[in-house]
Amino acid sequence: MILILIQLAAAVLLLAPPTNAQQDLQCSAAQDDKEGQVKCILQRVEKETLKFRDEIERAYGLRCNEETLARCRSSNFNDCKSIFPNRQCMKDVLDCGGDCGALLDKTTSSVYIPSAEGDYTETACYTLLAEEYMRTKYEEDEDFWDTYEVKPPWTYFGARNGLFRRLPAIARDKCGSYDFDPRVRPWFVAASSGPKDVVIVLDVSGSMMNSPGRMDLAKEAAIKVVNTLTISDRVAVIVFSETANATQLLAGEDAVVLTDKDTTLIIATDENKKLLEEAINQISSDLGETNFYAGFQKAFEALNNTDEEDPERISGCNAAILFLTDGKSNVGPDTDEVLDLINDSIQQLAIDTKIFTFSLGIDADQNVTKKIACSTNGIWTHIEDLDGDLVGAMASYYKLYALGLGYNAEFTAWVELYEFVSSKKMGTTNSAPVFDRSVDPPLFLGVVARDIHLEDLNKVFGQDATSSEMLNRVIQLSTAQCPRIDLSESQLDALRGENATCGKSNSTTQIIAAECLLPDDLKDNLWNNENNTNNTDMEGKEYNVCCEIGSNSPSETCSLSPDPLHPFPVWAIIVIVLAVLGSLLLMICLFLVYRKFHRPKPPALPDDSSSCSLEPTDHYDYVYVVAPPGKLGFLIGDANHGTPIHMVKDSSPMADKIRVGDKLVAVDDQDVRNMTTFEVAELLTDKSENLSRKLTLIRPPPLTLIRPPAPGDSISEAVTEDYDYVKAIGDFSVSDAGGTMGSQRIYIDV
Repeated sequence: MILILIQLAAAVLLLAPPTNAQQDLQCSAAQDDKEGQVKCILQRVEKETLKFRDEIERAYGLRCNEETLARCRSSNFNDCKSIFPNRQCMKDVLDCGGDCGALLDKTTSSVYIPSAEGDYTETACYTLLAEEYMRTKYEEDEDFWDTYEVKPPWTYFGARNGLFRRLPAIARDKCGSYDFDPRVRPWFVAASSGPKDVVIVLDVSGSMMNSPGRMDLAKEAAIKVVNTLTISDRVAVIVFSETANATQLLAGEDAVVLTDKDTTLIIATDENKKLLEEAINQISSDLGETNFYAGFQKAFEALNNTDEEDPERISGCNAAILFLTDGKSNVGPDTDEVLDLINDSIQQLAIDTKIFTFSLGIDADQNVTKKIACSTNGIWTHIEDLDGDLVGAMASYYKLYALGLGYNAEFTAWVELYEFVSSKKMGTTNSAPVFDRSVDPPLFLGVVARDIHLEDLNKVFGQDATSSEMLNRVIQLSTAQCPRIDLSESQLDALRGENATCGKSNSTTQIIAAECLLPDDLKDNLWNNENNTNNTDMEGKEYNVCCEIGSNSPSETCSLSPDPLHPFPVWAIIVIVLAVLGSLLLMICLFLVYRKFHRPKPPALPDDSSSCSLEPTDHYDYVYVVAPPGKLGFLIGDANHGTPIHMVKDSSPMADKIRVGDKLVAVDDQDVRNMTTFEVAELLTDKSENLSRKLTLIRPPPLTLIRPPAPGDSISEAVTEDYDYVKAIGDFSVSDAGGTMGSQRIYIDV
């Protein structure tokens, strides 16, 4: 009996999930197996992400306690106005572009709020309860990650209202602006909606031009939706008026175009999203009529073609069609036929497909678009032209999918390598959705996440992490978990809002939790500003910079290079400028000395053995000149047995050495008499950087024109200083006592 009990206990231990210490030992034991080590480490990260999620959910359950609210007063550190108590200089945290670091506080979490308006008090207070866990976990992680000589992952939580808490604490890079929103970051959307196919359908009919900026607003919203997608998603963009076109990725050409041919959805990689953004920016109104049927028909064609092309598609994932219009369907099939098309197409797809419709402006159809959304258990939204938030409305479609993930307690998501906002470095993120699971359906609260820098992964793996099959496999596996969207009509109506309900339920379920009763003055007393009595912004570029590891104060001897106005300290700039000026002055002096003692002497006249010797003649003189570097300022043309000089500019350095009518017959003793004008010009250009060039010319007596130029073919009119290549109009001949030199047509400025 005792033996049986011992065996049972051993079996239980073997089946039990490993503790952190056990898992760390397993990771260390797998050092010789790189892929096994990668798998072990990534599983550890996933496990810690889920633990952090559990801690936030526990804290949310205590959000209304008096103790929670009392502890919250003046205890949160704002990332712009609070001075962190235990800052420490850490290297390799930010992309400084030099020998600099950033002041972080490993003992404190910082809070970012997405807007100067709105009340974030409740969220700030309950997430503060998780700070102790975040701090302790960071300390524990240091021991594990130190074995790989890297920093532990950053830990943070993005709430559904946009509040963002992270540890270690770091000051915001730029205060006074609210251009960061965690809800549209890849890690947030991946964890809050799961894998999905998204088709964006945009109305580009003539009515989109009736209101200034309406088309630009639609494109901005489409781009924002595209940028929220991750490698687990697929996407297409449809534009329609009387007819419809869809985006298509051109294989091997790095481009996305709009076409009326059969198309498919493309995977939302970073590269593909950039190409899609370029294509969306090129969209314009075609001034046509509005045909809803054409837009939906093309959208379902893209979804069907994708399924046929990818038979291994993950079964059970979701599809979302985001349909935007500012008018009414005034051509094509009627409303009933549009609804029949939609219902028949969804049945053929055999996957959960929901349609989100957006009516933009006062003239937009509201009845048909609402009916379309209700027929697919989707959501209809009306947006006003002036004060409506189209971008935010279209980007918030994920909320419906977030409700479905509340039933999957083990879901985490990995995202494709991307650039982090704070560090400007590449990395990946593991994230998980957070819910209030005490209600049904679970109430979505936000997303927890843990960052890992790419350079840290490289150290851990001992190789380029981007080539790790295990890392790619883990990212792919996270795309295989599809949320179950099984909401009742009352739950859907509660999500739609009071003015967008479909009227299929007599009652609504309260999805949004009741707010806590907060002290009236708590909102104005959230922040710990005891060391910042003036309540001024502590901009990150000045507040974060440090140079000495372990120091706890900013340093003036180095700065962050991302600031284009101050890439270096002022004293360093002065030293660099003086050094450059001194070097230039020294080079000029050395050049002048060299010229003085190494000035080239005029070459001797060639004898009969010279490579350029000419037949004796009574009519020509030999002329040898030394040309300086650079442009020579005269024009040459075609002729037999030499290249004549046709014009010498007043600014030419050769003006006192050559004259019109001279024939160039050699350059540095290289015979050019049988070369074309272009070949001679190219030879002079190739030698233009030489300190000197020896030109051999023959000079005839003064030339006389046999036939003066006719009107329209004057050289003085055809040759100007503004053209390097000039063609004279017509031919003419020049002659001397010895006969005709030939006819010239092409002139080149050398």
